[in-house]
Amino acid sequence: MRLGWLFLTFLLLIHGPALGAEWASFEHPNPPFAIQYPSEWTRLSADKLALLVLVAPGSRGLGVIVVGAPLDPGDTLDDLLADLPRVIPTRFSGYQPLRTDRTSLAGRPAFVHYFTGMRNGVRLYIMMAAVTTDTHGYLVFGMTPADSPRLREELTLLQKILVGFRPGG
Repeated sequence: MRLGWLFLTFLLLIHGPALGAEWASFEHPNPPFAIQYPSEWTRLSADKLALLVLVAPGSRGLGVIVVGAPLDPGDTLDDLLADLPRVIPTRFSGYQPLRTDRTSLAGRPAFVHYFTGMRNGVRLYIMMAAVTTDTHGYLVFGMTPADSPRLREELTLLQKILVGFRPGG
C-alpha cells in the first residue's frame, strides 16, 4: 500500500490542487505542527480539542480539522488505531469504515482511515490521518459531503493537504 500512497503523492505534486490556487501556511506553536491549505479557505477559532479548523468558502462541509493531544509514556500509533472503533462513532453518527492504509507523514509512521459518517445532517466522506511524535498524537480530518458533485476533485485536494501535514516535536 505504501507504493500506492507514494504514487498518489507524486501525482498530486505534479497536478496540484486546482488551477490558479494559492496556498497559505499555518504553524501551531504547542503542540507544534505545520500545515498548508488553499489560501481562500477560512481559519476558524479552535476549541480545547481542535487545534485548527479550516473551511472552504461556500461549501457544505469541505474542510480540515486538526486534533492533537499529549501522549502517555509508551503510547504508540497502534494504540490510536486500536481506539478508532470506540472514538469515531462518538463524533460521527452512522459511522461506516471503508479502509485503513499504513503510510508515513513527514518521515513518521502514520495511517489514513477512510470512512463515512453523519455530522449536522450531512453525510460526509472523511479521510483521517493519524501520526505521533515522541510527545503528541495528531489526528487530521479531511472531509467533504459524500454527495458533492465535485467529490473526486475535493478528495484530491484533501489528500494533498493531509500529505503536507508536518508534526513537530
